[in-house]
Amino acid sequence: MRFCEDKYEVKVDLDIKKDESEVVKTAEEICRRMYFIEIYTPIRFGNVEVYETRRGFHLYIEVKEPAYLKKNKAFIVALQLLLMSDWKREVFNLSRVMSMFFLNVDYENWNILFYCKRNADGKYSTERRTYLSIMLEQILRSYETVGETIFDNEVSNE
Repeated sequence: MRFCEDKYEVKVDLDIKKDESEVVKTAEEICRRMYFIEIYTPIRFGNVEVYETRRGFHLYIEVKEPAYLKKNKAFIVALQLLLMSDWKREVFNLSRVMSMFFLNVDYENWNILFYCKRNADGKYSTERRTYLSIMLEQILRSYETVGETIFDNEVSNE
């Protein structure tokens, strides 16, 4: 956890094409979802950190007052899926959560994003700060404004 005890983070593995228009489009969709989640659930988001990876981006999104997330890790998996995390990663996370439940154990490192990992060619892939990761981070940090604008436009077009 990158944040203190009264906060938690969701970890989103975002596999998208790394061009500016795709990043903006995806960021706006995530903002829309974050805004909608805050309207209809007790979840409140805080700080966002974004790093570029070989296949896309890693998003670390702070969740404030996460007592219900700590009690049921399946909520974390669901939230990460809602925020566009790679669905295959979340299937593995759900499998880990179910195993912990049935074995009555609690693994601290079940929900991980690799800072550095070796690919099939034996080369290392790492998280890094880039122009696109900083741009994505800045858009996501203004999720309330962006999400509200998109949401209001959708409602007025109905």
